[in-house]
Amino acid sequence: MNFNKSYKKLIAIIVTGSLALTGCGILPTEEQTLAPPLVKPQKQEYELYDVVKKDITKAVIGNGTVISSNENNVFAKENGKRLKGIKIKFGQMVKKGDVLLEFDTNDLESNIKLQELSLKKAQINNDRASVGTDEYAKQLAAIDVQVEKTKLDVMKSQLQASKLTASIDGKVDFIESLKEGDVVEPYKTLVTISDPNKLQVNYKPSDTSNISKLQTGMKVSLSLNGKSYEGVVSQLPTSGRYKDSAVIDFKEAVKGVNLGDSMELNIILETKKNTIVIPKQGLKNFMGNNTVEVLDGNKKVSIDVEKGIESATEVEILSGLKEGQKVILN
Repeated sequence: MNFNKSYKKLIAIIVTGSLALTGCGILPTEEQTLAPPLVKPQKQEYELYDVVKKDITKAVIGNGTVISSNENNVFAKENGKRLKGIKIKFGQMVKKGDVLLEFDTNDLESNIKLQELSLKKAQINNDRASVGTDEYAKQLAAIDVQVEKTKLDVMKSQLQASKLTASIDGKVDFIESLKEGDVVEPYKTLVTISDPNKLQVNYKPSDTSNISKLQTGMKVSLSLNGKSYEGVVSQLPTSGRYKDSAVIDFKEAVKGVNLGDSMELNIILETKKNTIVIPKQGLKNFMGNNTVEVLDGNKKVSIDVEKGIESATEVEILSGLKEGQKVILN
């Protein structure tokens, strides 16, 4: 009896131990937490500019159109002129005396023919009276001739005024927007003829504030198709066709330049020599103050500066920087 109890107790211990061992095999093994890898901080790379003294030029850069210094502006002198015909086209070459525009004359040409007959009749009567003895008749006949001749001269002048002609050889550089039947204003330019042998450059900027920076006598660098030319500002804006533009003269006769060509130009406003200059990307604005960042050892330091004139890519620094400092550009 005691033996059976001991045996059963032993069996229970063995079963319990087996279950315990089996349970340990079923549960997952807990993994050990790994420490995060150490990341070495990257070294900051700067784009640096070594401060030096150099020359800097402030300039107006743009494009100008080649025009002529010798132009013939054609206009009507009387009120009520009605356009009959346009005899030329834009860009056409014309000779002095060529008809450009013609106005309606109504019956003027027919009336001229009739007046020529009236003059001839008066001359016949004058010839007849001249062989007579009546002095009063002679005087009256002579006066009639003068009257009829004056009438004819006036009509011919009117016919001549109905045709506007070129006063110089040249190129049709401008035609007012007109059509047949339009009544034109007196003294308004209708056609411009330009002498292609006497050239200038007309500069009309998109930013009109650039015009206010110009003065006569300023030097101008011009280029066309890779070739360079020198010029000078000769005329500031005036009324009329060039009221919003400046005119530039070539310093010497030019070849390979034609009316209507577009030329690149650089008008020098001011030049400063041997002064502190940095690239524009190195200049920053913080709360209304101009600043630059420099590398001092391994430290980045912000410095307030005073700027001077600017070119397209560089800026003059009047104070705050000295030669040898390294300006951070990025």
